[in-house]
Amino acid sequence: MIFYFRSQEFTTDDFVRVKVVGQRGSSKVYVGQILSVDNDNKEVNVSFMKETKRKQEFLYYWPENKDIAWSEMSNILDKLEMPTLSDCSTNRRLLYAFKDV
Repeated sequence: MIFYFRSQEFTTDDFVRVKVVGQRGSSKVYVGQILSVDNDNKEVNVSFMKETKRKQEFLYYWPENKDIAWSEMSNILDKLEMPTLSDCSTNRRLLYAFKDV
């Protein structure tokens, strides 16, 4: 499904940066992949990745326990290019790099 927000086209499977606001008002930015869209409620269902730092580079991986949540479209900061598999990946964990993060 395609939707438009902030003059950008988004679709399911796109990777995005999402601002998540905590209960006390603090916020943090996470990287995730859009799973589905609810245009009526202006929300997206996102599968979030975990972040790690290796060799001065931020890398991302899928957690063992999926981290999936609905987020308001207004919390999407931008769309990311498809990630590439990092040379730091191991047999236990695949690590991905994004050009624009």
